[in-house]
Amino acid sequence: SLAFLLFAFHQISFSQAAGNNTCASATVLTVNPDCSPTNGHLYQANSTSPIGGCGNRPDVWYRFTVPANTTSITINVVLTSNPSSLTVNNTSIELFNTANCATINSSSIQGCQGIQAPRTYAVTAGATYYFRIYTTANPNVNPTNWGFRVCVTSNDNCATASTIVAGSSL
Repeated sequence: SLAFLLFAFHQISFSQAAGNNTCASATVLTVNPDCSPTNGHLYQANSTSPIGGCGNRPDVWYRFTVPANTTSITINVVLTSNPSSLTVNNTSIELFNTANCATINSSSIQGCQGIQAPRTYAVTAGATYYFRIYTTANPNVNPTNWGFRVCVTSNDNCATASTIVAGSSL
């Protein structure tokens, strides 16, 4: 049946470590005005500990290049598994202002923040940034419980500015 095939595909897709399990294999994301999410998971993630970083944690890696005239970006991580072993309290983002993995050090770290809300960072146009999504949980059991979606957005373009109505909430 179709339900069985979908279940089998879901199990197979999460039954091995992600391809972006190291900084060197970071998935390239594009900064967009709107969220164009990329699916990811932390199942069987390697533990890495960047120099001066936020600890030795199971993680997956992403990178992006900041578009011209952009001064800030927002990283949004949404948990997708149900049930999920990831929570907003055990999953975080760590951002690095660095051209490549070899130059990550304590001065390139932009901070470690939880995913309770989208995170906005000041950035430099044209620069390359790496970030990792990591967890304090053990991602080696229940392969389907570690999924998320991630996107990087920026609204620094006047032509794509969001309209805000006085008295409304965002």
